[in-house]
Amino acid sequence: MDSLQALLLSVYKAQSELEARARSASVRLDWLGLPDLGFTVEPDQMV
Repeated sequence: MDSLQALLLSVYKAQSELEARARSASVRLDWLGLPDLGFTVEPDQMV
């Protein structure tokens, strides 16, 4: 695993944890007020 893959996986983990916390607290998580800001990292697609 190179450093870029490690970074992308850590971003994916942080995003997943924040989304889970938001769901459990019944709040909506928007990044800078934009719900679709950024990019989606799919770990299964990384090789």
